[in-house]
Amino acid sequence: MVNLETNISGHNTDIIMKATAEMFKDKTLEILGLKTVRIVDIMPTVLPVVEARENHFYIC
Repeated sequence: MVNLETNISGHNTDIIMKATAEMFKDKTLEILGLKTVRIVDIMPTVLPVVEARENHFYIC
């Protein structure tokens, strides 16, 4: 029996961005109708993670 399930990586957008970055490296975006200078490199965006907790202690 053939297994038809496909495992999709949880990092699928990272994989797509890396592939896209390789495609456009040392090129312009004129193929998309945008007049840009040559793309030298694409750097990943690393956003900070913020965790906030509220602890209330009331003495009545």
